[in-house]
Amino acid sequence: MGSKKKCSRHKETKIETLLTIENKTYISNYCFFCWVDQEFKKEMKKFEKRLKGSNLLWIRNLFSLDKPNFYEFEELYRGHANSEKKNAKKYKAELRQKYYKKYPPTDLNEILKLNRVEFENYIEALFQKQGFNVTKFPEDENVGIDLVIAKKIKSQITGTAVQCKQHKKSVGVSAIQEIFNDQHICKYSKSMIITTSEFTTSAIKKADDLGVELWDKTKLMEEINRTVKTDNNNNLSWDEFLAPHLVEDKFPNKKRTYKKSSSSF
Repeated sequence: MGSKKKCSRHKETKIETLLTIENKTYISNYCFFCWVDQEFKKEMKKFEKRLKGSNLLWIRNLFSLDKPNFYEFEELYRGHANSEKKNAKKYKAELRQKYYKKYPPTDLNEILKLNRVEFENYIEALFQKQGFNVTKFPEDENVGIDLVIAKKIKSQITGTAVQCKQHKKSVGVSAIQEIFNDQHICKYSKSMIITTSEFTTSAIKKADDLGVELWDKTKLMEEINRTVKTDNNNNLSWDEFLAPHLVEDKFPNKKRTYKKSSSSF
């Protein structure tokens, strides 16, 4: 791999090398959003050139404008471009989900790079791999439960309310009390908190008193190493995974449809 630099504008890794993946060679010299911006600039130049050499009748026919002019059309097109940028962001999020499903991170620093939803999906997949039935708790219920895990033990099914906290700050007593209250409000038999950080001494004591199970970063990594099988020699980095999509997918000229899939490793 060549050297990796961060895009000064988007703070994202740029690939500055030839990438050979599955016997195909790709060239990428910019980050994802720089690439999107570049594609839009090309399209804007094409439209501007056509507009300057046109009598604008085609714009009137296209947009039903009584008195079309260059500036009106430019605003319309920029609105379309901004909408497509939102689609590009959604597309990238879909790619990240595919990446993490195929190459689940097993390093704490990589896990800390996940956003809230990605971390919840990661924990969901982890429990599924351990044989639990996992349900995402509706966000509009206004409680601190993210997931509900259940497993049949001796002909009885027990449900556990899970709260996922993906950050570096230590988790305090208030979080313990919150998940305990929500557990009883929603009538689950157990509750637990999983964090990528640590718990304060008072939080650990409170959890012990209330019977709330705690996974700090050490426990989380133990469970990941026990559950997730990886072959680091075959893993692609996120940049390597993304590069072929930048070259081949020709966004935004092609509409995409996405299929929902369950999270799994």
